[in-house]
Amino acid sequence: MSANTQLPPLTLKAKFWLATRDSFDYSSFITAGILAGVSQAKKSYPEFGQGAKGYGRYYWHAVADQAVGNYLTEAIVPAVTHEDPRYYTLGHGGFFKRTDYAVSHLLITRTDAGGRTLLRLWATEPEQEYRAYITRRENAPGLRPGRSG
Repeated sequence: MSANTQLPPLTLKAKFWLATRDSFDYSSFITAGILAGVSQAKKSYPEFGQGAKGYGRYYWHAVADQAVGNYLTEAIVPAVTHEDPRYYTLGHGGFFKRTDYAVSHLLITRTDAGGRTLLRLWATEPEQEYRAYITRRENAPGLRPGRSG
């Protein structure tokens, strides 16, 4: 949507619907497939194994990881901080003007009230904590995904 467009704020339900659409769009399954192939080739999780069965584990791991990231960054954190998770394009201007706008909006986001604020730089922290927890769990002796200890 264009940067000058004034849209009503997203409701909580709409934020979750946005995250759901992004999580289950056909392109997310293609991306998960590519990530699964790369992870399997690197043997990122040796306990997942190789072959079709191992690829299936890598694949669903990638799908779940993307979904968690989408829900955290597009629904949960924006709902708590009253921010608009949508990206507004500039829509006009030359390459440098549009690039400047895009780069500046890495740090500036819109609020639900229509104002602007510095982007919550800690927004990805819950996702990073989740990933760290999973990594610690997977690296702990005797604890592996799908096992209870």
